[in-house]
Amino acid sequence: KTHGADDAEYHHLLLLVTAAFMVLSQANHVVSFFVALEMATVGLYILVGFLRKSNASLEAGVKYLVAGGLSSALLLMGFVLLYGVAGMNQGVTDALSFDDIALALTANPNSVLGLVGAALVICGVAFKIGSFPFHSWIPDVYQGAP
Repeated sequence: KTHGADDAEYHHLLLLVTAAFMVLSQANHVVSFFVALEMATVGLYILVGFLRKSNASLEAGVKYLVAGGLSSALLLMGFVLLYGVAGMNQGVTDALSFDDIALALTANPNSVLGLVGAALVICGVAFKIGSFPFHSWIPDVYQGAP
């Protein structure tokens, strides 16, 4: 499907999203994971609302932006709690590394902060990918996307 004069912008956004997902697949640190995920979703927000003359596309873009903002907040709060758990553990060199977070959670498996943080991260990621039961935004966004 062609988009007229916006073809170059459209393809640049596709490359941005692809590059962000490539970085995301190699992330082993909370910051690189979150930045790559947000870089991809910002590109996807723009791509969903790309047809500026279509009300359905604009509505889908706004709904995706709201759902993505909520899921990002859940994900970030979960990472903050996991950072707190990993930072309290003895012998942790980098509390933002996924390896050290896993080490801290296995050293203290009954930590309420760790369980709540892990639950928030799981809910945030499930919301981002549209997994059940966090998929209520999917039909509207898919219907309005170009």
